[in-house]
Amino acid sequence: MYHLIPFAAILGMTYALSLAIYRLFLSPLAKFPGPKLAAVTGWVETYYQLFYGEGGQFIFLYKEWHQKYGPIIRINPWEVHISDSCFFEILYSTNRPLKKLPHLAKVFDNELSGFSTVSPELHRIRRKAVSHLFSKGEVLKRGAQIQSAMDRLSERLKLDFLGHGNRVICMNDMWSVYTADLIAEYAFGRHYGFIDQPNFEADFTKALVHLLEPTHLAQQFPWLTDILKALPTSVLEFLHPHMAAFNKFKAANQVRIAKANFAKDLSKGGTMFSAIFNSDLPDEEKSIERAHQEALAFAAAGAETVAATLSVASFHLLHDPKIRRRLDEELATVVPDSRSSDASMPSLEILWQLPYLTGIINEALRLSYGSYARIPRTSDTPIQYDEWTIPPGVVFSMDIAPAHHDERIFPDSYSFKPERWLDNPQAFDGKPLTRYLFSFSRGTRSCLGMQLALAEMYIGIVSFFSRFDAHLFETDLTDITFVRDRFAPRPRIGSRGVRVNRLTTRKF
Repeated sequence: MYHLIPFAAILGMTYALSLAIYRLFLSPLAKFPGPKLAAVTGWVETYYQLFYGEGGQFIFLYKEWHQKYGPIIRINPWEVHISDSCFFEILYSTNRPLKKLPHLAKVFDNELSGFSTVSPELHRIRRKAVSHLFSKGEVLKRGAQIQSAMDRLSERLKLDFLGHGNRVICMNDMWSVYTADLIAEYAFGRHYGFIDQPNFEADFTKALVHLLEPTHLAQQFPWLTDILKALPTSVLEFLHPHMAAFNKFKAANQVRIAKANFAKDLSKGGTMFSAIFNSDLPDEEKSIERAHQEALAFAAAGAETVAATLSVASFHLLHDPKIRRRLDEELATVVPDSRSSDASMPSLEILWQLPYLTGIINEALRLSYGSYARIPRTSDTPIQYDEWTIPPGVVFSMDIAPAHHDERIFPDSYSFKPERWLDNPQAFDGKPLTRYLFSFSRGTRSCLGMQLALAEMYIGIVSFFSRFDAHLFETDLTDITFVRDRFAPRPRIGSRGVRVNRLTTRKF
């Protein structure tokens, strides 16, 4: 038996050498520039994602590679990455059907949702069934519903925090429960009282934050997802305690969806699962499990990203008196009784017309990015970038953050400057500056809930900052400077988010 060990070792070395030679010289990607070690092995990415520094650092490494090798590089044995702001909306175009990678579709255990659908054709069918819920017109009809959530949040602030000067509010938690309640109502037809949780610490929203931490482990080792799915729920919850809150939420909604389906109580519509069950989708696309995954994926993705953007905006409004003062001047023209904490709020149609408020939201979107991860896809047809041709089936990717820090487009890009969005500004190439705001991505897989997210931001900022004053508490720029890729952007480990105290009613 032992005499086979040297033979096995030689066989293994021969295979490794042959694989390295193939990847360096014979692979369809061999012609693309980049570091040779990354071309040979995916362990470079694995090391920087899982072990280097605070983890999630590969995005910063290949940024350095771009500076050395150019705008198109090979970042691992099977993937080409492009860094060119002008090419983003060309690559992720509505006219170009792109496939998601199957192993990445499994990371969030929701392969039946539109978000994780691999096939562009099936994705189009699934998206069409629910897209009418998220049109601008439909969102406008729900303006009162969104305002109602913000009014409930304001009541909580007045009851529990107003007059308690030393009581600290985590704005990240506050905005999370606001967005989660709204999105859950959109998805499942009811809000879950997240706003009513003590200190705005809802189990579900906390679970969303913590469940993103191990995403890179699942991305690097996809087989782990299959193993974890095979484990009993009790074991999973022991290994990851936040999974219990998430599973409780999932189970409650599966029962709710089943009751709605079997009772056929779907006539009034207005939720994602009623849209699915009332659609012309084939029967296999109307299963309870698929409807549940679709709605849950939307709720999970929307709550986290919108709350992060609102937290960035809140920090800068409280950190820079000039920005706050200019917003106050604009709001004074539309908020009828701005001296009252019970001030009636303008309609969404009016808020969308406010230029400086729009500038604040655009800057917050630009500096919160939406997603921090690169967006890998494949195409059945060749992709042409300058003189480079990416063959069919080869993985290619871009990401959002580099475009948002392209100094040609956004000078002093790390500074929060709402005024850069005033007076219909243009980029260096003459295109509207908004063409380079990619927080909602682009193409056929762009964010389905963009209009709803924007409505939440407009109403949230206006309602809070016309009703309340607060002061930052033990919070600085490092708490909104994102230094880790956890699919969503993350600040330094140890950050406690954007925190405030000394809440008072607004005085002009």
